[in-house]
Amino acid sequence: MGEGPIIRPRDLLATWRTLPLEMQNDTQIAVLIIKTFLGIDWINRHLQENTKNPGLLTIGGSLFEANLARVRIIDLAESLFNLCRIRGFRDCVERMKTAANPEPSLAELHIGKMLYANDWPFRFVVPQGKRGDNYDLQINYYNQFVCGDVKCKVEATVPDSRTITNTLKSSRTQLPENKPGIFFVKIPQQWMEHVGWEAETINGAIDFFEQGTGRIVSVAFYAEPISIIAHPSRPGHAMAQQGHHFSEIINPRRRFGKELDWRFFGRWRPTNTNRPNIGSWNAMPPKYIRLFQFPEGLKGHEHE
Repeated sequence: MGEGPIIRPRDLLATWRTLPLEMQNDTQIAVLIIKTFLGIDWINRHLQENTKNPGLLTIGGSLFEANLARVRIIDLAESLFNLCRIRGFRDCVERMKTAANPEPSLAELHIGKMLYANDWPFRFVVPQGKRGDNYDLQINYYNQFVCGDVKCKVEATVPDSRTITNTLKSSRTQLPENKPGIFFVKIPQQWMEHVGWEAETINGAIDFFEQGTGRIVSVAFYAEPISIIAHPSRPGHAMAQQGHHFSEIINPRRRFGKELDWRFFGRWRPTNTNRPNIGSWNAMPPKYIRLFQFPEGLKGHEHE
């Protein structure tokens, strides 16, 4: 059952053809999609340069910063467009509409995108705000229901294993005792500028496990670093490159599924650029429709 509104690829193409030539670009089509799901007031609060509370999606600052915001806007529209049929999507979007800071819901969508890319059946869940029932996702992992909680606001400007450990420790009881649980941690892009950042995050998870929790089966770290690079075939033009970086740390003390490896991001591997788990901007599987360089990403989906 659709969680609506549902936008079909052929509807998107029809809208594109009605736009004036100067508005036929991927940013414009992304803004139209975001407007459909989140509304014009949300766009004015979070995307416009003169907003009172600028954030990751605000188009402003230097040319580089504005271009990064445009990439994030297109990425958000892609997530909304591709995940709108997932159960619980409507509730996730409603939380995003009303929250002062959209980043937690944006992180939920990003993790949802990776679960979708890896063909895991899942649904978004409304956190209940009480012990053992305050998480974001329910995933069907080899016929076991796994409760997943997404973290994105790690309160440190530089990588710090103790911050990771403390964040996980303070959140442990959000997940139920009688079902396997997993933490998905969205890593800030600025952390990746520091040498040894990945070791710090992994050590934070290991230290958390060593304190004795059994309900958490794994901690999965995920980052989507965005960069603006020179276009390889159009001199003087730039293009966006979006990477996918992930590390999954399995809890040796877990109470559930000791015969399972509890990895969620390994079924699909992005097209390699320089490391096994980093891919280029267009590396998503064919079922995931991309909006970058629209309408290129609709090839094969035009009649859906």
